[in-house]
Amino acid sequence: MPTIPHNNPEDLLSDDLSALKSYAERIIVRGDILTEDEEDDREFRFREFAEIGDSFNLSERDMVTMMFEGIFHQGPKCDCAECRAGDN
Repeated sequence: MPTIPHNNPEDLLSDDLSALKSYAERIIVRGDILTEDEEDDREFRFREFAEIGDSFNLSERDMVTMMFEGIFHQGPKCDCAECRAGDN
């Protein structure tokens, strides 16, 4: 699934990042398995994201941080006994 052509590389980078974050959450957090088409799209977007990121002089660390930012965050906990017990 190639992405829709953009004139602005920042928009393309943003679209790729959004899709890659979605795939990462599905795979890592939920344990989903991507379809063959989704895997092809993920690979294409990853290569494109890396190329554009490199053209913006982003380090590999910067790009990885961008992709995984917020994925493992479970949101704020309430003050109930169950949430407090999970803090241990």
